[in-house]
Amino acid sequence: MPRPVSLLVVALAAVVFATGSAAAARTTEASPASTLRAFVEAAGKGDAPRMWGLLSKQAQRRLGPDLVRFRKGTAVELTEGVGAFARAGGYRVRLSDTLSDTWAIAVITGRRTVEMQTEDGAYGVALRGDRGTWRLELGGPVRLRILGPHAGEVVTYVGPQTAVEAKAPTAIEGAILYANGKPVDARSGGLNSRAITFFGNATAVKAKGVHFAAALAVTATEGSAVAWAFRLDPKR
Repeated sequence: MPRPVSLLVVALAAVVFATGSAAAARTTEASPASTLRAFVEAAGKGDAPRMWGLLSKQAQRRLGPDLVRFRKGTAVELTEGVGAFARAGGYRVRLSDTLSDTWAIAVITGRRTVEMQTEDGAYGVALRGDRGTWRLELGGPVRLRILGPHAGEVVTYVGPQTAVEAKAPTAIEGAILYANGKPVDARSGGLNSRAITFFGNATAVKAKGVHFAAALAVTATEGSAVAWAFRLDPKR
């Protein structure tokens, strides 16, 4: 039987993540939102050194392990994909949530053009706390797969069920799901703590138009996030 996320995965969504307001008050130099915004702007300019400096040490080891290799590899992909939001202009930070001293999530939405296709999109990242600042956590071993609604999908009913699958090499200790920036009352199921599906009805999705969802999952030492946009058209 599906159980609440907090019961299945050691209650980070209900216990550790519930400390978000206190943790936010302790943040000093940079917010998750400002860090993500700086990263998107750097990607829009193809500024690999700036992007590199906004990554966590763990992400740097995975995506580098040095600036030279990062510049030739992942930085190019980020410039083409994430940077497209900055080049198009008009993107907004739609979610910035500090969940603990260690973890936060931030999401932007906007229109972008990638490979000659213009789309409504979203980009979400996990951020790791680092001595009063926040750094992007990319390329980690926690893998998230969107089960629905899929990116770009058109749904025809209010409050669609939103679901994400999380897999990791060690136990997943916390997970949280959002719709339009608001936490979803999620439940979960899975064969073990290293592979879970968490899901719930996105009650914030009510009006016709573009909406977004996001998810974060963490283990004892690693975390990943994902965000995506979809559309509601009740008359379709």
